[in-house]
Amino acid sequence: MKFETLECYNLHMPYEVRLFSIDQSNIKLWNDKYLVYDVREDDMILRHYSFYNQWFEINCSFQLDGKLLGEQGPIEWSFNCDICSPCFSEGNKIFNVDLELDVLVNQNGKDYIIIDEDDFEDAVNKAWITEKEQVGAKQGLNDLKEIIDSGNLIHYLNEICPFKDVINCTKANPMEKFEISEIQKFKEKNREQCYGKRRL
Repeated sequence: MKFETLECYNLHMPYEVRLFSIDQSNIKLWNDKYLVYDVREDDMILRHYSFYNQWFEINCSFQLDGKLLGEQGPIEWSFNCDICSPCFSEGNKIFNVDLELDVLVNQNGKDYIIIDEDDFEDAVNKAWITEKEQVGAKQGLNDLKEIIDSGNLIHYLNEICPFKDVINCTKANPMEKFEISEIQKFKEKNREQCYGKRRL
């Protein structure tokens, strides 16, 4: 497939869609199971893992020399894991839905904290996410915790796409924002039917 940029659309409840445009040269892996790309942001590199078969995605922070970067927060973290729908795509456009829960993981890949649980409960109470998405979010959190608790998070990610080439990327393009009404794929009755599918 030939294209200059990959368009990554991420729905944040209830109405905001964030678009990240990724230069094709920054895509490290893309198949029916995974999308992996790297982008440079100021004095750091972000590696992103999306999954067609998991209810989470993982962002990894690196220094410009390729070493994991510890960012400050509730704990010092290098891995920001978003609980979200499995991605789906058509051509050079890929989509997923943020399901509010986040897991921050230390550089060692073992110590973590779960955040935004109140936001998840609020989204459930306001019916912003469907019953299937609620079940998927809890399954995704359990699956992710199992990987982390086993001590295998870094190995798990390296098996998909090694960290060794993370420094070979260009600067990130500016993020754009849209309303959900502008993105047909995110209309509630349509989106669940698409999860996990890749159409070229």
